[in-house]
Amino acid sequence: RFAGVEEAEFQRSLQNDVVVAFLGCSVACLLYGLLGILPVYISERTVAENPFSWSVADPRTVCFGSFFFLFFLLVVDVAACLARLLYSGLQCVNFELVAVATCLQVILTLFISNKFYSSELYGIPPQEVWHGEFNVHGSEVISILAVVSVVICACQAVPIRTHLMWVVPFSSAVIYPGVALGIGTTMPAESFRIGFVMLVISGFSHAGARRREAQMRMKWRAIQEAKERDQVAQGLEAMSWMSCD
Repeated sequence: RFAGVEEAEFQRSLQNDVVVAFLGCSVACLLYGLLGILPVYISERTVAENPFSWSVADPRTVCFGSFFFLFFLLVVDVAACLARLLYSGLQCVNFELVAVATCLQVILTLFISNKFYSSELYGIPPQEVWHGEFNVHGSEVISILAVVSVVICACQAVPIRTHLMWVVPFSSAVIYPGVALGIGTTMPAESFRIGFVMLVISGFSHAGARRREAQMRMKWRAIQEAKERDQVAQGLEAMSWMSCD
């Protein structure tokens, strides 16, 4: 990291790129929710037998409640990004921290709202809670793949400095073993290998983010040095003209 003012200037130079990338990721998460969760919600609300109602005793409340809360946060994030890009507003907001916090919320929601995990929290078999075609293994695999996608996207697409970013791959690496030990898993025989693969992916994603940040810092420093040389040259030129006069 740079020292003092130089680091603050480097951070400000990244903000617009962070906002653009974060906006794209937020829109992608919204589309995933609308296409993947909203049809399930409508189906569970309209089913003839045991339709969903917002009840504390219903495991589906945990699933849909956490997702709708995440939707609200994502809509706020999208609005904030558009306000920054279109109207140059919210200059005081650190979008790096907002992006990291949102990534953590997405990862947590993907596990909390999983059909298998939310049912197991209540001690009820998932097949007795959810209607229609339901694959227990598929539900858990989709959540794992979604979490891995969030980590890769955050580390490789959003230019967040790694001293803030590290919590995203770290959380993804520890949350699956924690959930598997605390709640259970549909694939107990494969849980170690899945956890190991997630750890490897998280580690290499973070390593790639560190390398990319080093390259961005070198490029930014080269640009700053070029600007300083131009300013010195302009100053010398102005002094030469003054001496000639």
